[in-house]
Amino acid sequence: MQKEGDWKPHNVKALEQNLALVFKAGDIHKLNKPSYTFIIDHMGFIAHYDLIGFQCAYAELDEFRERLQTSEYSKLPDYNLDWANRYEGDRDFNKWYGPAYCKSVAEGIRGIIAATRQPKQAALPILA
Repeated sequence: MQKEGDWKPHNVKALEQNLALVFKAGDIHKLNKPSYTFIIDHMGFIAHYDLIGFQCAYAELDEFRERLQTSEYSKLPDYNLDWANRYEGDRDFNKWYGPAYCKSVAEGIRGIIAATRQPKQAALPILA
């Protein structure tokens, strides 16, 4: 169990890299367990039972891209960015979890959203 005010920060770089890989590869099955856990814990998603269920629910990457920005509960395009700002600036969150943890959540959300807003990669033809 984590100690109040001293929660271990998330590995933001790993989250960003994993989501960039998902969108670059065009394959939701590249989503790993730490990124899945972060998304359901901090970005307004339900678990869809487990990682595999989540991947099945979001096989359509355009919908996944949109929901990462809005959450499953909103249609506002900056919903999760607003949540990131709140998480980082909330005095109670910082007291309960610690500033480093809160900053990592905010940076993780921002990094994931940045990955969703990158131009789509065109699929390359497979040469025989």
